[in-house]
Amino acid sequence: MAEKSKTVASELEAIRKKAGGVLRPGDVVEFAEDPASALHSRFEWNDGVAAHQHRLWQARTIIARVTIITNNNEPVQVRAYVSLKADRGKDGYRATVDVLRDEDRRAEMLEELCAELRQLRRKYASLKEIVSLDLTLKQLRAAMKTSAER
Repeated sequence: MAEKSKTVASELEAIRKKAGGVLRPGDVVEFAEDPASALHSRFEWNDGVAAHQHRLWQARTIIARVTIITNNNEPVQVRAYVSLKADRGKDGYRATVDVLRDEDRRAEMLEELCAELRQLRRKYASLKEIVSLDLTLKQLRAAMKTSAER
């Protein structure tokens, strides 16, 4: 599999160079149409299946864009629905207010936030400003520990 990934990476790099230094999804799809390419098997070529997958992606986008106003101390606009890791296998979403009211689900949501922050830290590790994200992660972990001890 590592060899296949290496080939995919080299194909992407060749596409980027041919396009003047910018990698565009449309160019990748066009290149991947060749069954001999390493990229080809990474795509769904059955148009019926691909259309259904695209509509599911559109539905996820619609769900993610719906917001509500919460009013604890100050009005805050938040996503109306959240997809917790435990629900993703079923492609499910829960009402954010329900998740925040349930101690276990709230903890799951906070743990996912920590994981996303760690991922951002890795993604942007080459930036010196990332140090402030490390501090935020430490503060969040401390707050979660304090909350769990109550």
